[in-house]
Amino acid sequence: MIDHNPSIDPSDHSALLKNACETNGAQCFRVKSASLDKRISKTDFVFRVDFVNDDGTLFVLGPCCDGNAIDIMPQSVFYFTVMKVNKNKFSVMDMPPYTP
Repeated sequence: MIDHNPSIDPSDHSALLKNACETNGAQCFRVKSASLDKRISKTDFVFRVDFVNDDGTLFVLGPCCDGNAIDIMPQSVFYFTVMKVNKNKFSVMDMPPYTP
């Protein structure tokens, strides 16, 4: 997010995420469901997440881009690593889905 938004203060995480969602192609939808997929350590977890479009349908990324076999296949399930920073704070370590 920082590289795509050089005019935004790198420590302003809210502004970086807002710009990612509104300008840079990140797909920031409501969560349909989220469940713990696995616990990596005492502080690191992987969640399985799917999203809904504004019209309530399931968000599906792809297929991309010109029909070749090497293109991205449609994807509706996304995995996010979440790190426990302290007793009351967790950080999502991955970017939202992105469409060019």
